[in-house]
Amino acid sequence: MAQDYITASTAATLSEAELFKRYLDAPARMGATTSTLVESIGKLYSARMLFHHDCFYCVDDNFTEVILRYAEDCVSPSNALKNVLQDLTELVESVTDLKQDFERLAEVTGVYEPDEGMNVDLAFLVSQHLLHKARYVLPSANVTAGGPVREAI
Repeated sequence: MAQDYITASTAATLSEAELFKRYLDAPARMGATTSTLVESIGKLYSARMLFHHDCFYCVDDNFTEVILRYAEDCVSPSNALKNVLQDLTELVESVTDLKQDFERLAEVTGVYEPDEGMNVDLAFLVSQHLLHKARYVLPSANVTAGGPVREAI
């Protein structure tokens, strides 16, 4: 650990929250090799920098900052992070359920018309998300003698 982040006067007197705050901003080596064949010191990053990576499709830095602020503001950051993991696990389960339910809806309401002369399994194409020009039809509130009338969306 860099000398700036530990001193003799504070080495044994940090709370968990203080330790966590120092941890977030303390430099750490990433990408260094342990091989003695080459000298590779890697790059210096902080845990905060690594947490704010920008490879999310729909999550911005504000979301990750809220998580860090929550953990930083708690007396026990490790318990706070445990709570965050539980919340995120439940969120992933909810998004998974939402996705699967919507896919089932799309499957039962989808109208797929292959090009003339195509001899393909439409169910396979739908399951592989290879048909992007599908239309979806919902049952109408009007029911005729022949069954429900379906309206194109």
